[in-house]
Amino acid sequence: MSSPKRSSPRMGQKLKRKTPKAMGVLEMESETDGLLTSNGHQNETEQATWKMSNNQRKWTFLTLTLAILVGLFLLRTDEIVEAETKGVDETGHSELDHVELKPPKKFHTTSGSFGGVNNIAHPGGAKAAARGEGLAFEEIIIPKSNVGHAIPSIDRPNLVNSLGHYIHDEHRSPYASHLYDATREELEQRQQKYIEKMQKVREEWGAWDFRDPREDESNTNTSTPRTDDVGRSEADFANAPYKDLPVEDFPPDSWQADEEYLGRFLDEAKKLVHRVKEGIYAEVGWPTKGSDEKRLEDREKYFKIHVWDPPDCETDSDAKNQIAEAEIKCGKKAKEGIAKFQKHAFDGLVKKLLHAMMTNDEFYAILGGHSAAAGHGNDFQQNRIITFHHLMEPVFDKLGMRLISRNMAMGGVGTLQFSLAGGDLYGETDILEWDSGMTERGPPVDLFNKQAILSGERVPVIMTNNLFDIMNESNETAWMGTYFDSKPIFPETTFDNCKSQPYAARWYNQKEEKYNAICWEPRSDFTPAAKQADHPTSQVGWHPGNRQHQWSGRKLALVLLEALQAAFELWEDGIAKNGAPLAASYWHVGDSYKVIRENVRTHINTPKPDEKEGDIRSECEKLMPWLPRVCRLQMHGKCEKLFMLTYV
Repeated sequence: MSSPKRSSPRMGQKLKRKTPKAMGVLEMESETDGLLTSNGHQNETEQATWKMSNNQRKWTFLTLTLAILVGLFLLRTDEIVEAETKGVDETGHSELDHVELKPPKKFHTTSGSFGGVNNIAHPGGAKAAARGEGLAFEEIIIPKSNVGHAIPSIDRPNLVNSLGHYIHDEHRSPYASHLYDATREELEQRQQKYIEKMQKVREEWGAWDFRDPREDESNTNTSTPRTDDVGRSEADFANAPYKDLPVEDFPPDSWQADEEYLGRFLDEAKKLVHRVKEGIYAEVGWPTKGSDEKRLEDREKYFKIHVWDPPDCETDSDAKNQIAEAEIKCGKKAKEGIAKFQKHAFDGLVKKLLHAMMTNDEFYAILGGHSAAAGHGNDFQQNRIITFHHLMEPVFDKLGMRLISRNMAMGGVGTLQFSLAGGDLYGETDILEWDSGMTERGPPVDLFNKQAILSGERVPVIMTNNLFDIMNESNETAWMGTYFDSKPIFPETTFDNCKSQPYAARWYNQKEEKYNAICWEPRSDFTPAAKQADHPTSQVGWHPGNRQHQWSGRKLALVLLEALQAAFELWEDGIAKNGAPLAASYWHVGDSYKVIRENVRTHINTPKPDEKEGDIRSECEKLMPWLPRVCRLQMHGKCEKLFMLTYV
């Protein structure tokens, strides 16, 4: 794109700017019908210009000088615009991709990504929004996968809400918003208490304190020292299927390639995960501080995440009791703890987390189930997947990932209607929980498992108690996990001991204080015309209260925290062996996804039942004998209305 040609302004002409689309282009318009006559002689109008007084000449000279300066300024402006938008059309897009003019993003920052000018629940953000400032008013590029069967799973409101919501604004109390119906003095008191509380938390528990070594001018250890004022180069994953970028394609100055950067980052990451785990232990009455050796041994047993490997379960004995004992010891048939995984499934979760961190990608945590899973009887913020999200979103943000959590449970039904459109309605999934035991058993659950594996770009780790024959059907490659019952963790609460128990562990038996939900909090900006109910409906015996929901969310958090710890250790080992960036075998996911899917498609393509041999079809194929392909293909569907409880 070349600079537009311009004519030099002449005396007796006025300058007019064109529309913004032709910024910088000057259009000359004569105030007379013609400065030159047809025979080339100056007309009387031009001749008259030389018969001016001294003052007229001065003003004319100043006007001409000003016009020249304006012209030079506009010329320079056009050159800058051209340089910054080279190859970009009027809509801001080139033939290949969008060119962003923003400075390179800094990952793993101490300030985090939340709140600030985007937090419209506080005065600063509200005023900025009124001026048209903030993320909600900016151009947002929605990342698109180049894998053909990927499911579009994030939109503009998701991204605006992700960075703008008030929950994780570490400098503003969520209870000091001007939207509360409270006096200014009361709101200021709440804010002051919040500041004091956060200071105590940082002093007692510590805080994220990562610094890019390039920002430290005295540091000379970084393998990619700063040579100018430009930030680090970012890796381009646009053309890499599954974002599995070859290691040699990472820019030499990218953070993934800087061993000093990674050393600092992984050190802070390990401390962060340790703090969060310790916080969960303390929250439910099992703190490290003040616990004796026996108490800590019990905690290790009750909070254990078992990762078992088939060779570890083998025994030379044929005795059933010794086989059972070996399977309990290796974890395969463990009866206590948080959850259990076969080793290859846990390794798959670790690889997915490494991939998300290496690519600064989204990580999707999805829940499918019935009304109890949906959180009926509680406020939306008290639902199990949302309480998980509140805890883990800032953790993922510090680690360079965007956590997206969705509650896709639906009252009165279960998962069948979603599974029949698994390629569209659930969206992408990285870890998927099934909780629909009151409404579904058998074939629909097997369909849920298979569609979860077959749908979308990603193959999830599936948390369920109903595996059916999915391991044989996937040739032992499916990523499955199972939760345990958590009753041993919580002592029985009575009126005599309730005050001595931590709030989160109190009345876990739900004999008292089962629900803690209201329908309306008085606001300063709106008063509903209709009288609001005191609490949500469906507070019935079979729906768990807020404490059980919160603990379910904590269990998922503990699973991911355990996997993150393993990921950090693996990352350090990989760098020690092969340097940075981390070798592809540790974090590339595409081949794993393809193998699992192909195994499922191949192994469940069973023949029709043989009258002599019995029915050898999978449970999924028995669901619709006339349409067995639903068990082998990604299903698609649409619905007129879908109330998706999404929190990002």
